[in-house]
Amino acid sequence: KRVVVTVNLSGPSPSGLSPVADTFVKENDASSYGALGFIYAKGQSTIMRHGYLKFDTSSVSGSISQAKLRMRMTATNFPGDWNEAGTGEVDEFTDNSWNESIVWSTRPSDSSKGTVLGTLPLPVTQDGLIWEVDVTAYVNARRSAGQPVMSFTLRSQVNNNSGLELASRESLNPPQL
Repeated sequence: KRVVVTVNLSGPSPSGLSPVADTFVKENDASSYGALGFIYAKGQSTIMRHGYLKFDTSSVSGSISQAKLRMRMTATNFPGDWNEAGTGEVDEFTDNSWNESIVWSTRPSDSSKGTVLGTLPLPVTQDGLIWEVDVTAYVNARRSAGQPVMSFTLRSQVNNNSGLELASRESLNPPQL
């Protein structure tokens, strides 16, 4: 299976679906982060973080010829010690039962994590970088199975101090599908 990832530094922002929910969870933390303007994903060197995005495609009629997950990197709050080399990833995530109030202890099982859909070299420290991942096959498979709501998880593939910071739906530049 071929993973297609396009990274753009600028360009028009196409219209698309905004997430119906997004958040991140922080290892051994009982705080909820669903109302923040950013989403973190980080490896395990100190404290792991997993990001989650959920979209509802039920308002889209007909077949979908192309679907891209478009996310804007935000380096404004990026912790300075997350500068180690690594790889960020977007994965299929089949559990849609989560909401923005989840915490580490109530997060969905990692068994819901599926195929890696796209990767990005870390660290990313440039504010405003756009990360696009082609998710057409996953979106169409979910819709064909009668599941118009779909989730994605954001992770760091290595256990070190590399991480992602992305704009959330509460920001001025929310993720789009």
